[in-house]
Amino acid sequence: MRISIIGPIKQNAKEGKTNPKIFIYQSAFEKLGYETKLFSTSLSKIKVFKLLSNIKQALRYGDSIVLMLGGNACRKLLKLILFFNKKRKKRLILCPFGTGPLNPILSGKSPELVNDFIMERNFHGIKDERMKKTLSKIDCVVAQNDILKRCFVEFYELNNVKVLPNFRMHSEMKEISKNYKERSIVFISRVVKEKGILDLIKVVSEINSDKKDEEKIHLCIYGEKHLNSEEDALFNSLLSDTIKYYGPIPNELVPQTISNYAFSCLPTKHNGEGTPGFIVESLIAGVPVIASSYSQVSSILTDGYDGIIFKLGDYNDLKAKLCNALADKLVIDQYHKNAFESGQKYLFENNKNIIKEIIEGKKAL
Repeated sequence: MRISIIGPIKQNAKEGKTNPKIFIYQSAFEKLGYETKLFSTSLSKIKVFKLLSNIKQALRYGDSIVLMLGGNACRKLLKLILFFNKKRKKRLILCPFGTGPLNPILSGKSPELVNDFIMERNFHGIKDERMKKTLSKIDCVVAQNDILKRCFVEFYELNNVKVLPNFRMHSEMKEISKNYKERSIVFISRVVKEKGILDLIKVVSEINSDKKDEEKIHLCIYGEKHLNSEEDALFNSLLSDTIKYYGPIPNELVPQTISNYAFSCLPTKHNGEGTPGFIVESLIAGVPVIASSYSQVSSILTDGYDGIIFKLGDYNDLKAKLCNALADKLVIDQYHKNAFESGQKYLFENNKNIIKEIIEGKKAL
């Protein structure tokens, strides 16, 4: 059986980086014995005729077509792909990034409305009839968690949604490291204001200002910077002996790097955040996460068990939770044990059957 992956695959370094999730899916499919090819939809980088050619080639090659698209690409490309698939009748599987087709209609909305929409399924009179019709013609729509599945099912009135956790290909980490640095925090993500990184470094700097050296928090930051000149100046001004920036890190080194720290921290301000890879990698590494109360956080973390959740956008609550989190090593050790247990559901080995079911359209044996 052959699989075509259609998505924003970058052709070279100048175009930026391809979302690593595409390569994770490719590796998973190949490990399961499926022949797999990638077909690019980078609209800003390829001409329209090349895009159409790529879609047609993908439909010719694959028995199942996996569509890995963001919100805007869903709106621009799904109907086109459905049109070209009328004669071929290949199995179409939409694996959207984040909230996928919901993202454009929720972009710019208040955190309260986004939370109501996703968590409570109170849709505030918002409708998306064209997308509803389009998604009903897709063979399978994949959601990263049960919260997003319920939202897709109720808002778009779908019966073709399945849950596939944001899995990783790492081999199981059999031992939980207890050699982490005490009073240490790690952030691994895009270094952008929306991820809350500026609040985090200001909080750590403020906490450390009146602490003895042995009581100070050590924050290590990894990831590509996407800051404007003013934000970058503030970011650089707060770096110190205890707050350090190390730049991007190769994907394969992420779990081992995370395992060196007491906590991971993702203070995102984006209420529509889904199942961030950084949180998944942290749980797999057996490291608990301090995270903001974005709309879907309860699908991945349990407050007081494998993570600590503070109120989204609340600087003082972040500060208080950060101080309390690092107060007792015995408690932190238990958090590490719990995080490790939670991380098992995100390993490829524990998701093979659902992947086969999604690709082939039938229950895996």
